[in-house]
Amino acid sequence: MMPQPSPVPLRLRREGRCLHVLLANPDKGNPLNRALIEALHAALDTVESTPDITLLALAAEGAVFCDGMDFGEALDTAGDAEAQLRAAVRRFHGLLERLTRLPAIVVAVVEGRVNAGGMA
Repeated sequence: MMPQPSPVPLRLRREGRCLHVLLANPDKGNPLNRALIEALHAALDTVESTPDITLLALAAEGAVFCDGMDFGEALDTAGDAEAQLRAAVRRFHGLLERLTRLPAIVVAVVEGRVNAGGMA
């Protein structure tokens, strides 16, 4: 049986000088999984390469802003689970570092529950 593709983990919407980034996997609690982390890196790429974006507004669909890191994803992956977890955490840490250096103001519109790394 083929694995089902993950839903698109976020949506982007440009409004003037603002890039709205919406976590868009509410049925799963907007988990920090590989797909979301990579999509967030891509959103930051957009901000970094578009000088007239001066504000990044991060929000989420659903009652949960973010349920934190999806550690189960690494455990469900063939291979070394510990190495997969370490790689995911490193990639997430890199995302947080990029957010601190972003050439735009970052605002998180947090509504709902937030757990673990989703609070960072």
